[in-house]
Amino acid sequence: MSSKHSSNVRVSLGCVGSPSFDPAKSLHDQETHARAVCLLEDDNRFDEAIRTWFRIPEGKDGDGDGYVYRAVAEVTLGFVQKVIENDMNTRRTELLAEGEGGCTSRWYKAPEGEHTPSPTAPDVTSYINIFLPTTNTSSALKTFQANARKSSVRQHVATHLVAKRFFLPSHPLTKDLSNIPRCKQSPVLNPALDFWAWSCQLLGWCGPLGEEEDQSTLPGADDRDKRDEAIDLSPGQATRRWQMWKGSHPILPVMMHHFGCAVPSHEGLMIVKILAEGGSGGGAGGGKNKTKGEEAAKTQRPNKNKKRKVVDMGSGNGYWTMMLRGYGVEVDAVDNGMSKWRTTWIPDTLIQTGTGYLASHPDHDSLILLLVYPVVGGNLTGTAEGSFTRDLVAAYKGDTLVVVGTQNHNGYTGFPDMTMDEFMEREHSGEWVRTVQVAMPSFAGKDEALFVFQRVPALGDDGSLR
Repeated sequence: MSSKHSSNVRVSLGCVGSPSFDPAKSLHDQETHARAVCLLEDDNRFDEAIRTWFRIPEGKDGDGDGYVYRAVAEVTLGFVQKVIENDMNTRRTELLAEGEGGCTSRWYKAPEGEHTPSPTAPDVTSYINIFLPTTNTSSALKTFQANARKSSVRQHVATHLVAKRFFLPSHPLTKDLSNIPRCKQSPVLNPALDFWAWSCQLLGWCGPLGEEEDQSTLPGADDRDKRDEAIDLSPGQATRRWQMWKGSHPILPVMMHHFGCAVPSHEGLMIVKILAEGGSGGGAGGGKNKTKGEEAAKTQRPNKNKKRKVVDMGSGNGYWTMMLRGYGVEVDAVDNGMSKWRTTWIPDTLIQTGTGYLASHPDHDSLILLLVYPVVGGNLTGTAEGSFTRDLVAAYKGDTLVVVGTQNHNGYTGFPDMTMDEFMEREHSGEWVRTVQVAMPSFAGKDEALFVFQRVPALGDDGSLR
């Protein structure tokens, strides 16, 4: 690490209220991890599982240790546990009602007049399996779709996930990126994934629905007058669509404070690792009708056996950086330090702005830029909406951009009115090309993905590189 950054390095780490928690050791502590998972799966004791994993002493006030988790809401462990117990009672009531033909699911709603059965436990398990390191993602996704009952929530989710999954055929690393081998054991524990998997079972969540289904009977989104007219004059028509409730749950602030805003999957981590290491050498074929951008992306193969550093920009509490380092990737973590986290996973976060970091590294063109849940900005942060992402893309001189964020229009990441792929197409068409888009483990009510964009070199009129 350069000495000129030493005064801007955050050296504190650990968990607030836990003097004995050691992040580096914890990711290899199988025994403690197993105890926490048992508390989740056997007893639904989320509060005790968090305290066990992070070695947090129990408070004396009957509300855990009283720490207030501030994110999308303000909650304590004790409050969240009470909500969970209420959810369990509600879930039992829903399952009984379903046997009598009652309406059930809190996260999904079928068109008016149609029954919306909750996803079954096997449906939820099959969704979780897509993201486990012990499965091949492509195969698990095919199984998830093939075994879905006709017109079930699972079938609609599977259709959406398959439609969104994308690998640019002409990119030289597509063969490696699109077929990540399963592994018996990850190099480090990934507690965020296990806590997330339990939350899916608790909440009856088997994945996101596509927005195209929400809008299937309405005029185009860009014609607001006609859309309003359709809703005003034909309310029955306006509700003839599958819907996903895009809210949240009190578990989420706790998850964010301890594990960050997005759960890394084995496939997602391996995609970044392959990009950093240049892949194994094979490339998928690609069709005959490739655009100039696709052809250019094909020539942009990273040097084999030449490792590249990743810069985790807006790294937050450092969970993604910690996981990537566990996978053998060299990572710089950069964050402005404005957000407060209960858990900090790494001791060497560089406290500065993203554009400031890039400006202080004039030869940063070899770096891979990673943005995990980039902030939208606005009044709460005193910045223009979308400026964080827009300014970084403009300042970045490298050729590989990885973004983890929403793949629908809920406005949680990047921009309030467009997804990352739409932004790149609208404002950087011809300069960047999307090469990867894969679903990430999505918390109930969310729809997350990992995007990879490759810079397109300038082309001559004959299509050759200048």
